[in-house]
Amino acid sequence: MVDPFQLDTFKNRFGFHLAVCNTSNKIWILWKADFAVNVLLNEDQLIHLAITHATWTGEVLCSFTYANCSQVGRRHLWSSLLSLSGTLTSKPWLVGGDFNIIADIEEYSVYAPQNLAAINEFAECVSGCGLKTMSALGSRYTWTGIRQGRRVWKLRSDRVLMNVAWQQQFSSSVLQHLNRTGSDHSPLLV
Repeated sequence: MVDPFQLDTFKNRFGFHLAVCNTSNKIWILWKADFAVNVLLNEDQLIHLAITHATWTGEVLCSFTYANCSQVGRRHLWSSLLSLSGTLTSKPWLVGGDFNIIADIEEYSVYAPQNLAAINEFAECVSGCGLKTMSALGSRYTWTGIRQGRRVWKLRSDRVLMNVAWQQQFSSSVLQHLNRTGSDHSPLLV
């Protein structure tokens, strides 16, 4: 785990004005002063924010995730996302981060035993929330690692999801998978 005091150092070093982390200190959100950010929910695997900007006509909702590695551990995240989706009206909602699961068996590069029940749980959560995956530019795969002595790649273990209101208001949104440097995950840029 990263020392929470490093967040302030990182914020100042890269010229951000404000920052917040989730309860487990695994998700960091940093922003410039021209944004107004209100934390609506802060949990171990999720931080949910209302964000406004002077150039926008209203607020947007953004949820950032760092999911548990176990199927059982992720169930609380799925429940939180489903609960949040039930409270939204017509506000744009973006959900992004490391979900530690793929949404379809086709998102795995090589044959290896997969937990289809866990994949289905994630896919059902995405569908139940009315979200869809934002199309992306860059590398197809967002994670790589060694499993059973072989290098494997996962397409979209890290992903950005959006609701219809986000897609309508920000129709020119583009997700880019940046090059991995110093991590087994690709940074995501919207």
